[in-house]
Amino acid sequence: MQLKRVRSIRSSLIGLVVVSLVPVVLMMAWLLWDNSRQKEAELKQESLVNARNISAIVDREFVAVEQALFALASSPLLRNPDLSGFYAQSQAVVESTGLSAITLLDAEITPLLHTRLPYGKVQIRPAYREHTEQVVKTGKTVTSAMFMGPVVKQYVIQIAVPVSDGRTVTHVLVGVLLADHFQKILEKYNLTSGQIVAIFDRSEAVVALVGATQTIDQVRSRKVNPGTVKALSTADEGTLETINLQGQQILTAFSRSPSSRWGASIAIPRKSITAELWQSVWLLIAVSVLSLGASLAAAWAVGGKIAGAVQTLRELANNMGARSVVALPERPMAVREAQEVAQAMVKACETMTASSASLVTSEARMRSILQSAMDAIITVDAAYQIMLFNPAAAGMFGYSAAQAQGMRLQDMLVGWTDSMHEFSGLATGLRSGGQTFPVELTVSMTQEAHAPLYTLIIRDVSGQVQARTALERSNRDLKQFAFVASHDLKTPLRSIGGFVQLLAKNNADVFDAKSTALVDRTLTAVRRLEQLTDDLLGYAQIDTAARELLPVDMADVAREVVSLLNASIEQTGGVVTLDALPTVMGDRTQLVQLLLNLVGNGLKYCTGHAPLVRLGAHRQDGGWVFFVLDNGIGIDAKHHEKVFEVFKRLHSQSEFPGTGIGLAVCRRIVDAHGGRIWVTSESGAGSTFSFTLTAIKHGVL
Repeated sequence: MQLKRVRSIRSSLIGLVVVSLVPVVLMMAWLLWDNSRQKEAELKQESLVNARNISAIVDREFVAVEQALFALASSPLLRNPDLSGFYAQSQAVVESTGLSAITLLDAEITPLLHTRLPYGKVQIRPAYREHTEQVVKTGKTVTSAMFMGPVVKQYVIQIAVPVSDGRTVTHVLVGVLLADHFQKILEKYNLTSGQIVAIFDRSEAVVALVGATQTIDQVRSRKVNPGTVKALSTADEGTLETINLQGQQILTAFSRSPSSRWGASIAIPRKSITAELWQSVWLLIAVSVLSLGASLAAAWAVGGKIAGAVQTLRELANNMGARSVVALPERPMAVREAQEVAQAMVKACETMTASSASLVTSEARMRSILQSAMDAIITVDAAYQIMLFNPAAAGMFGYSAAQAQGMRLQDMLVGWTDSMHEFSGLATGLRSGGQTFPVELTVSMTQEAHAPLYTLIIRDVSGQVQARTALERSNRDLKQFAFVASHDLKTPLRSIGGFVQLLAKNNADVFDAKSTALVDRTLTAVRRLEQLTDDLLGYAQIDTAARELLPVDMADVAREVVSLLNASIEQTGGVVTLDALPTVMGDRTQLVQLLLNLVGNGLKYCTGHAPLVRLGAHRQDGGWVFFVLDNGIGIDAKHHEKVFEVFKRLHSQSEFPGTGIGLAVCRRIVDAHGGRIWVTSESGAGSTFSFTLTAIKHGVL
């Protein structure tokens, strides 16, 4: 078989260093990438906000011009009309605003004045005539796209507002803005270096531009990049990745005003976005290489020291295996832990040498115990084949130790199964002659050499089983005798009672008071003897009367007991209080008899005041503890056990009549239910009788 190659300590440490650094490098790379993504997202949002702000600035410029033109349109000089004065007024508006010129047209779009020309000079036809005609037709302001002005010979934008007499448009007032006006606005805006910012008109033509390699004169009136044009056809603002006119990959944010339809775009070259990321990546690579080199050098040095210490430990281990003298090396090892292991090995070797004799003695003692044990001791392997068979086992099963070796456990234990690995209880043994006999079996498992071993301790309990069977037979006979005896006693008792009553009836006129008293005492004795016979029969039959334990509602049982004792309650003026009671496992008939005795005693043994009896229960250790509490005469502590014995009474018949069997019956009933009963009381302070019953599995009432 070819052995798997084992790595050296140095190579293992080097591998550990590499494996440890890889997750760190990967995590740092992921953090760099995630940080780059976050910065890019922030840059997109910032660029979109800037584009939106620039678009708003353009709108404010248009609104300011429109307001100035409307203010001029309301001039009295225009309504009088005094065109010369209105011309001067228009010149003043041009000087106070960013307008390049103002033109006044009549309703037929005939120019009346132009501030760029002297007053009275023949006017040129207006550019973008369709816009001014649209103002006349609709009576609404119209802002044109950028175009080349015929007078100023520069790119301009017209804002045309209507002048109305209240019914129709009489004139059109046109303000002219130079495209350079927006260029100046853009240059004043505080923008981040490396960004290309453009203002475009409603036809997506570039009006102003900063940050690009080309000048504004080179690109003005040209469309913004095709990707932005396409995006503007579906949305008024957003961000996108596209290619500019120079073929560079750029990130673009754009925003268009919904009112003027002018807008702004901000483009950032992808190269400038990723430059910082690549700088960080190269720095990470450099740091990783340096860290890896330093770690490998340290691993190589440490590995050499550990390898030397391991070599020394190997020599010590070889000496221990050869039972040679083991001593610490003269020169301390480079690794403290290895030095400690070496010291422990030397001490262990000394301890092993000292304990060898003790081990031999212990093995001899164990062998002696196995040989002399009176119980059979058998050890089997995982296949249940016998490995150890002591003399007691040989005598019990009829096999010698040599014969038992290799036999299966099933040959000696009837019904042995795999589930009996941790068994403890009664089983059936099988002797060599085929006879079966009862045994008490205890099985324990130990793990040895990766396989389980099972040790069985077996005791022949044939004598105990026979004795138990005889005892059960005797109990059955005794109960049968009690039944027959009580039944046979009742007939003569009834006859005696009948004869005495007949004698008293026939001689009523002859008997004196003494004779009548003797007759009454005889009848009382007969009735007491009949009651005693019935109680004895009931006491003897409690075990045999116990049936399968079923759920019993103790609240229902208590209500039935109160109903049965109603006459006693009325006679004594007593009160019986019932707490909430649970459902338990039991024999309902016997539980009714139990509560009848206990509650009845509470009503009976009370003098000088009305009896108060309380019946309740509380949960304890998975079962229920019931209590019957009364305010009666109480029981002295020295009699707490005596009261549960048969015929043990603490009072005379004249004080409290009874047979002395009631509490003995209670104990027998509770014992039959697997519980216990006891009393807590002091003389003159009432009594509390408590007993336990088994709870059902699914709740209580």
